[in-house]
Amino acid sequence: QRLAGRRPAGAAGIMEVAADLGYLQLDPISVVARSHLLVLWSRLGGYDPGELDRLLWRERRLFEYWSHGASIVPTEDYPLHHLLMRRYPSARSAYNRRVRAWLADNQALRRSILRRLRADGPLPGRALEDRSAVGWRSAGWTAGRNVDRMLDVLWTQGRIMVAGRSGQQRLWDLAERWLPDWTPTERLPEREVVRRSAQ
Repeated sequence: QRLAGRRPAGAAGIMEVAADLGYLQLDPISVVARSHLLVLWSRLGGYDPGELDRLLWRERRLFEYWSHGASIVPTEDYPLHHLLMRRYPSARSAYNRRVRAWLADNQALRRSILRRLRADGPLPGRALEDRSAVGWRSAGWTAGRNVDRMLDVLWTQGRIMVAGRSGQQRLWDLAERWLPDWTPTERLPEREVVRRSAQ
């Protein structure tokens, strides 16, 4: 967990911590500071958050993705996340079956978001038009937030990526344009993903 011992410094230290932990969890709540910043501070001591921004948005050695929750993950671990990308949503749970049905009803919304990002991305979600045929229903805070729901689905599928941030607002772009050329793209079988993730 890197809570004791040598404290690496700079961008190399951030990458060491991210690689050892596997992810830095993102959480919008900020009482003292955002969660991922506190995780790095507790392991690195004083560090420049600008280094993290450089690794995320310029060098792209890290990217935002859904690990066990919203997270920052090393780009070199892309093959571990690609398994979920290519399977989502599966038919394994009632929730995923509901997502699949909603996606089938909202192909026009999906196409319009991808078309708009291809033409004008990166863009915030609020810049995208809601062309849903069937609204997303939920007992929680996502009810009726059709564009946000579709962005989350496309993000989980690896079709789009968080390409930057304006405050808390995510900027979205096509994954094919955002991921660096050196991103590993091997398609690992599930057993190998589990083995590498456990290691």
